[in-house]
Amino acid sequence: MRKLFIILTIFCSATVSGVASAQNWSGLYVGVHGGYATGDWDVDLSKTTGALIYSDPFVPDQRSLSDDGGWLGGFQVGGNYQTGNLVIGIEADASWTNAEASGQFETTTAGPCAPNSCTQWNIDSELEVFGTVRGRLGFVAGNALLYGTAGLAWGVTDSREASQHNGPTFPDAGGRTSGDTNHIGWTAGVGAEWKFDPNWSLKGEYLYVDLGKENYSLTGTVSPTSSTPWEEHYAQKLELHTFRVGLNYALNN
Repeated sequence: MRKLFIILTIFCSATVSGVASAQNWSGLYVGVHGGYATGDWDVDLSKTTGALIYSDPFVPDQRSLSDDGGWLGGFQVGGNYQTGNLVIGIEADASWTNAEASGQFETTTAGPCAPNSCTQWNIDSELEVFGTVRGRLGFVAGNALLYGTAGLAWGVTDSREASQHNGPTFPDAGGRTSGDTNHIGWTAGVGAEWKFDPNWSLKGEYLYVDLGKENYSLTGTVSPTSSTPWEEHYAQKLELHTFRVGLNYALNN
């Protein structure tokens, strides 16, 4: 019985020592993450220029594209300072993703889109990469860190537009344009991180990312077989909901 008590005492002491070590969150870290992104892609065609007959009203002129969502993956770097059970930190990350959305818009001068009265736009937009620079404020509970986070966000979209006019002036012109657009916005979210080793930790995180409304300027040609240059201009607002898990490695433990 005494031997069992000694063994349990040694085991408990080692466990407490390991937990105490795992509770140290101060220092720099690097890591990787993966997850899923879905969002709202709101297109504003109320002040469009460049359409084949751009004086025609789009119906409707503001609408959300159909979101297909997509996977994401990337890396993060950061640093923490711990005082008591309170942890203050900063983190920067970048994520590559295939999140995308698409939709069709119509212009008309004679009611519903009918022959000789309408221009159709097919818009596809894909978020190629996005990132954040955030502050973190958390509370240590055992081996876990529960935190809130907020800061700046940025992103780059790749958009493609195809327009075709059903009319006597430009029958089936079929303009094709594309281009990249930079977005700047903000982000906020919550997360939890668990240290399973003095150097290694797992985290789960939700971030709302508002990349703001930007003016798009796409370039191309008046038709797939033409070399005549063409431009299309419209605005798009992008908001994301991201869910991800990550693995961090502490550099100074």
